[in-house]
Amino acid sequence: IGGIPYEEEDLLQQKRSMFVNMENGNFNYDNNNYTGAKSYFNKAISLLPKTGWLYDGLGPNPYLNDSEIDIIIIMLKKSIELNQSNDKAYSELGRIYRNKNINYKAEGFFKIALELNPKNNYPLYELAFIYLSTTQYDKAELMFKEALSMDPWNGHAFMRLIELYYSQERYE
Repeated sequence: IGGIPYEEEDLLQQKRSMFVNMENGNFNYDNNNYTGAKSYFNKAISLLPKTGWLYDGLGPNPYLNDSEIDIIIIMLKKSIELNQSNDKAYSELGRIYRNKNINYKAEGFFKIALELNPKNNYPLYELAFIYLSTTQYDKAELMFKEALSMDPWNGHAFMRLIELYYSQERYE
């Protein structure tokens, strides 16, 4: 008598449950309950494991230990495997490797993220930090300027560029 076939209704229920778990994960993450967030994110992933963007919710935070970060790396790579145009997953991998001071890997992931989404200035900002830490000041300046050309109200990029000029005694 009309209605939704059972299989479609079951899938719809799984999607609803997945979104509820993602929202609970985001709420816990925003309230610094990383263990609770991880639990909800993992539940969401278990409901629909082929949904690539779900893995992005497990991005790095300073309260995770190395084994948890290794798991997140695997999950982000799984996300990329499911959706190779997922610039956010590449950015998150770049951030993980930058935090681990593995700059050559971080740089590669940020460059891919930028290729996939040239309008996102986050990878530019992160690349600038890599170049600062490796004393490639000209490249850092270029990245900050590019980020500012895309978003003139990016206060972080503006302040870092001023700090760079100040450290080089460039008061122009």
